[in-house]
Amino acid sequence: MRVEDLQKLSRSSCIEIRNIPLKENECAKDLSAIVARVSAAVNLPLKDNDIRDVYRLPGKFGTVRPVVAEFATMKTKNVLLSSVRSYNNKQRKESRLSTTNIGVLGDQRPLYVSEYLPASSRNLFFAARKFAKLNNYRFCWTANGNILLREEEGVKPIRVKSEQTLRDLAQSTQ
Repeated sequence: MRVEDLQKLSRSSCIEIRNIPLKENECAKDLSAIVARVSAAVNLPLKDNDIRDVYRLPGKFGTVRPVVAEFATMKTKNVLLSSVRSYNNKQRKESRLSTTNIGVLGDQRPLYVSEYLPASSRNLFFAARKFAKLNNYRFCWTANGNILLREEEGVKPIRVKSEQTLRDLAQSTQ
């Protein structure tokens, strides 16, 4: 748990952008420009000093690996995530944030922007989304590294700390 807490803390101002095609001879400057274009597409201009670091995650050859951007502040990260959600909610499904919006040539691919979670949290979030779908929870999301569930609008959210939390919720609904 302590290691996971340290990982969450070290990634507190990071986002992950999935589905951006790899460019030949890609460098950090290219990735910074992509992050800036994503933010501009959702009407949130970024300054040069807003992005502390940007890189592409390692992975198998031939796969589209996510881009991770670390911001100078958590506030910038949260405002960008909020802007992306708001933008996508206002659009029809086919008009949501995509590679076309940021000027990437080729086939149109949807872009997914989310918090950059440690692997253990990412797996728990996957399990929580599955649990939410099976148990008619309307909302499952992450906020500041925490995984939250809510049955319906206006009900207090439940923080999912481990798979045991999901098992306890399953037992209480039976």
